[in-house]
Amino acid sequence: MKITVELDRFTLDRDVLYQEFEQALAEAVKEKVEKLKRLLELSIEMGTLITLTDDQLRGLGKSTAIIEMANKLDAAVVVTNSSYLALHGRKINNLAVLSSVEGCRGLRFKNGFIVDEGVDDEIIKQLIRDGNKLLGGFKRL
Repeated sequence: MKITVELDRFTLDRDVLYQEFEQALAEAVKEKVEKLKRLLELSIEMGTLITLTDDQLRGLGKSTAIIEMANKLDAAVVVTNSSYLALHGRKINNLAVLSSVEGCRGLRFKNGFIVDEGVDDEIIKQLIRDGNKLLGGFKRL
C-alpha cells in the first residue's frame, strides 16, 4: 500500500512539473512572438528589412505577423514559393509569388509591399525600380 501512495504522489508531482514546464514554454514562445512583431513594426517604421541569420525563429509566427500587417496596411506580401498560398492563402488580401526578376517587371503595388524571407535581392530591387515602396519585412542570410 505504501508503494502505491508513493507512486501516486510521484505521478502527481510529475504532472505538476509538466504543467509548469508547458506554461513556461508557452510564455517564452509568446514573448518571442511579441518580439518578432515588434521587429516587423520597426522594420516598417524604418522602411528596411530585418536580416535573420539562423533557424531559431522558424515556426514562431513571422509569416502570420507579416500577413496581419500587410492586410492592415493594404500592402502586398511578396514571397517566392507558391506553397505559401496553400499555408496562408485565405488570410492574405494581396499576395505576389515572385521567383524571377523577369516575372516581377512592371508590377505595381498601390500601397507598397512587405517581404517574407526567401525573396531574392534582385526581385526586391526590381520592384523598387518599378516605383513600388518597400515597407519592410524579413530577409534570411
